[in-house]
Amino acid sequence: MYPAKDGELGAFVQEWKAGVLPLQYRFEFRVEGARSIRETG
Repeated sequence: MYPAKDGELGAFVQEWKAGVLPLQYRFEFRVEGARSIRETG
């Protein structure tokens, strides 16, 4: 699990899509079950 600080979840998701996602296709592996849950307090 990766806990994102307040206001950083969007940046984390963008970095994931730009960096990790292309690697999945290139090296033929999958990360199953990625989720984002915004806590409401």
